[in-house]
This record gives sequence, C-alpha cells and structure tokens, in this order.
Amino acid sequence: MSSSLGPVEPGQIRRNRLLETEAVYRVVSVADDVVEVEVVRAPGLKEGQRFSFTQEAVAAMELAVVPEATQPTG
Repeated sequence: MSSSLGPVEPGQIRRNRLLETEAVYRVVSVADDVVEVEVVRAPGLKEGQRFSFTQEAVAAMELAVVPEATQPTG
C-alpha cells in the first residue's frame, strides 16, 4: 500500500486497494485523530455515504488527487 505525502486534508481523494478491490473516498473533515470521508466509489457502498476513520488509516491510503488550493504553483 502506498503512503501519502504530507498531511491528510479536506478535499483530498484517497484510494484504498485491498483484496483486488478499490475504494475511493473524499476527505470531508479532519478533527484530531478522526477523519470523516465520503464514498466516491466502493464495492457494496453507496456514493456519498460517510464514514469516520483514524487519521493513520486515511494517511496510509494512496493520495489520488491534491486539492487545487494545496497544489504548488509555478
């Protein structure tokens, strides 16, 4: 599993691959060690469903998209 670069931040898209399946989540909010995510797509889950994960678990997911506000300029 690929680790992310930098902190977990709202707006990021995180990808979790496990047992030949892929789940994609959007980070909604980060509070202390709890991260609320929204399902973008995942087998058996509805788009838009929300879940809470530990910050460590989300940080271990692959960072798929960096929000525009946090992308380097130049």
